[in-house]
This record gives sequence, C-alpha cells and structure tokens, in this order.
Amino acid sequence: MTKQIDNLLRTGKKENVELVVQLLKGQGFNTTPFLEELKSLAIALGRSVKTIEDAVDFSLLKWLDLEHNQLTSLPEGIGNLTNLKWLDLRHNQLTSLCESIGNLTNLEKLTLSYNHIEEREITRLKKQLPNCTIIF
Repeated sequence: MTKQIDNLLRTGKKENVELVVQLLKGQGFNTTPFLEELKSLAIALGRSVKTIEDAVDFSLLKWLDLEHNQLTSLPEGIGNLTNLKWLDLRHNQLTSLCESIGNLTNLEKLTLSYNHIEEREITRLKKQLPNCTIIF
C-alpha cells in the first residue's frame, strides 16, 4: 500500500492527496501527523483552485507547487511555512503577494511567471526576500 500512496502523491493532483487521506483513514490511520509531516505538495493544472485556506498546518513543507490555477491572492498564513524552499505560483491571476511572504526566510526560489505582478510589487518582493531567486 505504501508504494500506491507514493505513486498517488507523486502525480501532484489535489484529488490524489485527498484520496490518500481517505485511504489512510480507511486503514485506521490518524492522518493528522501524516499531513503535518508533508514536505512537498503540488496542486497544479487544477484550474479550479482559486483560494488557499489555512486548514492544516504544513509547517514542514519545503516544496509547494500551485501553478496553473486561478489564485488571485495568498493568505497571510503562507508566511507560517517557514521551512519552504521552493514556491511555484506560475500561471495564476496574482497581482501582489501578502506581506507575510517576507517571513519565508528559507525560500530559495519563487516563480511568479505569467501573473500580473506590477513593478512596485517586484521591487518590494526583492527587498523582502533578498536571498531568494525570484522569476517573473
């Protein structure tokens, strides 16, 4: 079953993450520790994701791929993902990012291509994340 779960998670599809949670619950597993220890998550090409909620604490998350959705904003809670090293937000509807993005001091790469980020926002992000490679 572990191999099946690994394969489902590698696809990066939101519905597969939900399926894995259901599988684990069905096997009597407590899924809370599983989700809290999640280190990478991709919800890409979903086109249906418009917002991100802070429902679960992904404090150990290092890699987050949210490309090709319809995000117009990020919640302030994104700043709590302090272990994040890589954040991909390509192909969304973002015009700016929340102030708490500056809390991501471990962030090494931020990809914002194909959004609607204004020049003033680009300048702010570069100041807030001086050690991060930001791709616009």
